[in-house]
Amino acid sequence: MQTLTEKIISNYIEKKSHADLVSQGSAYWIEPEHIMSHDNSAAIIKKFNDFNIKKIINKKQPVIALDHNIQDKSIQNVKKYSRIEQFSIKNNLTFFSSGKGIGHQIMVEEGFAFPGTFCVASDSHANMYGGVGCLGTPVVRTDAAAIWATGKLWWRIPKIINVVFNNQLREGVTGKDIILTLINQVGRDIVLNSAIEFTGDGIKSLSIDDRLTIANMTTEWGALSGLFPIDDILIEWVNKHSGKNNNFNKDKINSLTTNPLIADVGANYYKTINVDLNTINPFISGANDWASKSLTNEKIYINKAYLVSCANSRESDLKKAANILSKGKIHSNVQMYLSPASNQVQKKLEKDGVWKIFLDAGVNILPSGCGPCIGLGQGIIKKNEVAISSSNRNAPGRMGHKDGKVYLSSPETVVKSAIKGFISHDENFQIKPKISIINHHESAGKNKIKSNDLDVPMITGEGIFCFEDNITTDGIFPSSHTYNENLSEMDLARLAMKNYDDKFFELSRKGDILLSGYNFGIGSSREQAVTCLKARGIKLVIAASYSSTYMRNALNNGYGLIECPDLINNLQTLFNKNIKSIRLNSTIKIDFKNSQIYTELFDFGFTFKKWNELEYQLINNGGLKNYIIKEKNKNEKI
Repeated sequence: MQTLTEKIISNYIEKKSHADLVSQGSAYWIEPEHIMSHDNSAAIIKKFNDFNIKKIINKKQPVIALDHNIQDKSIQNVKKYSRIEQFSIKNNLTFFSSGKGIGHQIMVEEGFAFPGTFCVASDSHANMYGGVGCLGTPVVRTDAAAIWATGKLWWRIPKIINVVFNNQLREGVTGKDIILTLINQVGRDIVLNSAIEFTGDGIKSLSIDDRLTIANMTTEWGALSGLFPIDDILIEWVNKHSGKNNNFNKDKINSLTTNPLIADVGANYYKTINVDLNTINPFISGANDWASKSLTNEKIYINKAYLVSCANSRESDLKKAANILSKGKIHSNVQMYLSPASNQVQKKLEKDGVWKIFLDAGVNILPSGCGPCIGLGQGIIKKNEVAISSSNRNAPGRMGHKDGKVYLSSPETVVKSAIKGFISHDENFQIKPKISIINHHESAGKNKIKSNDLDVPMITGEGIFCFEDNITTDGIFPSSHTYNENLSEMDLARLAMKNYDDKFFELSRKGDILLSGYNFGIGSSREQAVTCLKARGIKLVIAASYSSTYMRNALNNGYGLIECPDLINNLQTLFNKNIKSIRLNSTIKIDFKNSQIYTELFDFGFTFKKWNELEYQLINNGGLKNYIIKEKNKNEKI
């Protein structure tokens, strides 16, 4: 009995070998339908060239959409964009120039993320494709280059969790409120590094746009994917696009009903989370943490309001926002910004007369792209400013200055707040959400690659402890530098952990071992969150747990990560929780032969799980690039 996730993956395993045996915990080489990249294509091109492979193996796989730093008209950025475009033309790749839209929105609008397919993106919000029944998951730049070169990537099937939606939302409650509530009420730890499948009778009451928002932010929830079923509502949506392009051809659309892809009755899930949609309230996340509790009675004045991002700037989002705005006026103390998810969205709103409402209201219109959501271009947060946004992430420094405050909500709440001048609460929605969690038999997700006895020498280093849990990639490496391709090793080193602790560079030393809490590296897929630590000379990281995407990044760059929650739990009892980082003044010794970590701070060792064979090969070879080149050379000699 297979889940929908397992069934989709079965169709994409390399050479379709062992497709019937696909199960949670198993690792495979998989050939995705498409790989989307954006501004990071410049770095991917460089990595691809390093493989010394002359051509892209499957030119139908790559989709390149420039969307992140599109407001930057500097010579340097213009040249970078030109190089990406010329590479695309030379290799006959699918390419969307800046201003066409956010890459994830384009993947959905243009039918690349088609129901029942498996697509990846070199960006953390690839989960969004699950809103249209396409299994989407993030990969990193090295993965993208490897897919261009070989057509495949390595992927371990995560534990799969069934989220069951019952009943339906009350009027005034949105998909954004659902996902923010789940992140807060259920927490990250429950779903960390899992694949989520949404089921239940409540799904039929959710629009495709609401599904896209929910799937998009399963990333922030900590999951690797968020997959909705291929139901009648989705098929109706697909039919409306019939004939738009070859991705929406009639044969593909008809196959959705003639060969329906659904989870088996009795499919093996790791957990089930039951959610009564009728008890979900409008949700406003607290400042600079999308997992914080919803605000209720505080009157928080704002400077800026944003209708942006791949989470909530689609046609239906902006129509609802415009309807509210047409009945009010933006407060004199508030600057409001709007960036549509795509150029298509803007054209539809212009045609319907909705766009004029935003123009007449004095909203600052930004080109269709990521912009403020990643702290780039006009309108970013300044020091001590307060904002509310319809975007998906509000880590410190994500949308501008790290000392600014950003709250997350639905587009409707953003506009209401912009009119009032302070964050708007609706006191008519005060029902305790009904959410229950059921743990199933432990066989789900247990089929993991065994750790072998590997010949790894003792690793030692001075310990530096970053106390907090949930340190994001924005905390590890500032988003504003993500697309600067000219950073030196020293530049990278000085930026390491800067948004988390701006004293980290002075406090840390070459050869240190970094220790940290749970969910280390949650957030985006940027590789610099790994390479900056390597540049600083941090030997490896020991944490209680990691984001799976961060682990991918580390392994692909030949960088070692170790999970040891017992050690971290004990360390957290020794120090003041207000401390960001502290030198332990103790040597950390990692004994791979006996799977033990020792430190003078304790009279006993701590057991950790050793690297498996694939992980060791990636680390030992210095990363995925060297591993693939080695395998290529080996095959050429046969």
